[in-house]
This record gives sequence, structure tokens and C-alpha cells, in this order.
Amino acid sequence: MSLELQRAVAEYGTVHILVNNAGTAGKMSSHDNVNVESFRRTWEIATLGSIMLISAVYPIMEQQHYGRIINTSSDSMIGMGAGEDGGTRQYFETHLVADFVVALATEACPVSGELFSVGGGRAARATFAPVPRHAKETTPDAYLNNFEQVMEKTEDLFVPADVLDLVSYAIKHATGEDLGKINL
Repeated sequence: MSLELQRAVAEYGTVHILVNNAGTAGKMSSHDNVNVESFRRTWEIATLGSIMLISAVYPIMEQQHYGRIINTSSDSMIGMGAGEDGGTRQYFETHLVADFVVALATEACPVSGELFSVGGGRAARATFAPVPRHAKETTPDAYLNNFEQVMEKTEDLFVPADVLDLVSYAIKHATGEDLGKINL
């Protein structure tokens, strides 16, 4: 148990909530020239850090049969510069996300193991979006010949083209303002 966790348990008697909210976007680099040091630092903070903290508190939460673990991430990989042009800073104030995190941390929260898109006073369950139809094939050529079944789209699902498409969609549904396609 880390010294910080020992202090928390000594001060409060136990741990009920862990919010993994640390992260860094790192330095941008192209796929053919990845900045390995920056990528490693980003991974260590966001992924490894979250896993290590969960590993530290999990035995306590398991023993008491209760605990809330909330992992956050953001669209910071696209840079807050996009926000200054009508995106994240203007529409997704920090306290509006924090309010939802507080709700998730309460005993009254009825779910566990979910993924949410949160911002602008809007919270919505997010999920990978499989479509109703699928190709049942047994060879690569058969899959390729019937790829339209794999790629079928339905109006019941929203499948963003990229992160900016998701940001635009979230802004539209959070505020009613349709920014259309956001370009960096």
C-alpha cells in the first residue's frame, strides 16, 4: 500500500471512491515518426497510473464489498486549440463534467461498468455500436464480397467518423447548436 493510500485510510478509515483523472496529451508526432518518450509518458500516466491506483484500492473495496472507481479520459488529444475555435472550452466547462463524476461516485448511482460521453451539461451512455445485420462468412473473399452487411448503417445508431465528429454531435445534443464538421 502506498504512503498516500496509507494516509488516506488512516485519516478516513477506508477508501470508497477512486477517480482516475490524471493525464497528458503529450507531444504530437506523426505515425511514421512517433515521439516514443512522449508516448511512453502519456501511457504511463493515463494507463499504467490508472491500473496501479485501481490495484492499490481494490483489495480495500473488495473487503468492504463496496467502492466506486471512475476512470476519465478526454478529447485533449485533439488539443484545446479546437476549443478556442468553438469546441471544448466553450461548450464543455469542467464543472459540468465534475458534477456527473460526483453523481457516479454516490451510492445512489444505479450502474457499474458503463461508458459515458459527458460535457456541456449533457451525460449520455456511450457504447460501441454494432449494427443489427452482420456477415456470416467463412473465407476472406466471402467477407469482402458481403462487406456491406458488416458495414450496414441504421438511423438508430450514431457512429462518429472521428473524435471531432463526436465532439460536434455532443455539442449539438448538449446545446442545440449545430457546428457541423469541426476542422483543426
